[in-house]
Amino acid sequence: MPHIQRPSSVDDRSVAIATFTIEASLVLLNILPLLTVLVVKKERRSTDELIAALSVNDILGVLLPLPARLTSFIRKEWKGGRIACQLYQLTVHWTQLNGMCLLTLICIDRFLSVRYSIERKTPYSNGKIRIIAILISFTTLFVSCLPLMGLAPIAFKSKLCRSWLIAEASDNVQRVFYAVFIAVASSNLLVAFACNAKTVKDVYSMKDSLTDQRQVAEFSLLIAVVTIVFYLAWFPVLVIIPMSQAGYQVGRVAIIYCLISPTLTGMTNPLLYAICSSTYRKCYTAILGKICKLITGCTPKSCRTEEELTATTASTTANSVTALLESRTANDCLLEGRLGIAAQYNILKGSKLSLLSSEEDERM
Repeated sequence: MPHIQRPSSVDDRSVAIATFTIEASLVLLNILPLLTVLVVKKERRSTDELIAALSVNDILGVLLPLPARLTSFIRKEWKGGRIACQLYQLTVHWTQLNGMCLLTLICIDRFLSVRYSIERKTPYSNGKIRIIAILISFTTLFVSCLPLMGLAPIAFKSKLCRSWLIAEASDNVQRVFYAVFIAVASSNLLVAFACNAKTVKDVYSMKDSLTDQRQVAEFSLLIAVVTIVFYLAWFPVLVIIPMSQAGYQVGRVAIIYCLISPTLTGMTNPLLYAICSSTYRKCYTAILGKICKLITGCTPKSCRTEEELTATTASTTANSVTALLESRTANDCLLEGRLGIAAQYNILKGSKLSLLSSEEDERM
């Protein structure tokens, strides 16, 4: 990794290659929830839009620092100078903080959605959620700019761009960024877990009061699982940062974990959406089915969407009904023809009887 030390050894190259592999997987996987929310799903909830925003944030967290990171890996030393190093660190820390706050907003949104569903209140508009998400992005950007104001040590050398979170502070002023970072992360952790605990409790204790209880429970469980996995990955980071600033020796493996753990959570989120939510699973299947169709020209049965299967079933049923109606129509026509012939026969028979009776009357 170029921002730890010069990647001259085989181990450093292995770490860098593994990191790039994880980041490539993150970008590809996060395209699925984006397409799910923006293209496939017909009805978008506010939580869906926040999930899409989180996916965009995770993708930007990889793509924005990628040019500097890739160049440094190829050249085996930091390239770009001090300004490039500052921009690199700014984008990394901004997307990390923004992702954390967006996840907390998702937890709050889910909590409020369940409460409104129980109390039969009109839900708030998606526009308000978008405005809050934009405000969060600007706030986390401001926090990430604190080191540029002299509130954190910017350890830069000609061939090394050191992370702001592991650089040693020389005085209390340079520790402001760490304090704010830890405070933001800790408060997000507490709020996220409190909202999830209350949401899960409400869902399972007030089943009868919820409309569409199955979907509400499934989606609430999904957000709870995503939150737990996210903070399981982040918790060691929140412990290691204060330890390093307190003067404790932190191993190189722990530092590497601190740097790649946000990438790991960004990669696992789309997988958790598919595992925990049948809706997202069906949408993923629809997207993969269309990709299969573009590549091979045909859609495998396993990749057909629910709509396509429903349409096929409906078409088959319609054809069967049409054939049945046609056969019934033919039978009805045949029956009407037979009835008509019988009626004519009866008329002729009646006429003949009338004629015979009149002849008998004349004879008498």
